[in-house]
Amino acid sequence: MDVSAQTTGAPHPTERVVTDEYTIDLPLAGLSEDTSLRLAMLSLENSTDWVYWFDETARVVYANAAARQGLGCSREEVSRLMVTDILPTGPADGPASSPDTFHRHKDGRLIPGEMSTTN
Repeated sequence: MDVSAQTTGAPHPTERVVTDEYTIDLPLAGLSEDTSLRLAMLSLENSTDWVYWFDETARVVYANAAARQGLGCSREEVSRLMVTDILPTGPADGPASSPDTFHRHKDGRLIPGEMSTTN
């Protein structure tokens, strides 16, 4: 991610955050609610942790870049997945000494990982 500070005509200097998908000008002081939301989404999208959001039917509604890359899926592919496609359950899916969970790659491989949830 390229982050470069620029001075504008505004009372406070801004920072321009540029990624492959987003360009955001962030004021260095007094962030608006909209800017805060954009910054939060930018942080989620560029986190090295795998982040998924599921709807009430357990369908993926969002997966960040790390999750998509780790699963080997495009945005379109991951949007067709259900939680059970990504997070298989049961001891048959992994070795007896497995970590908290496994993530299923597009090619069927199981990738050890951890999981935490919030509502």
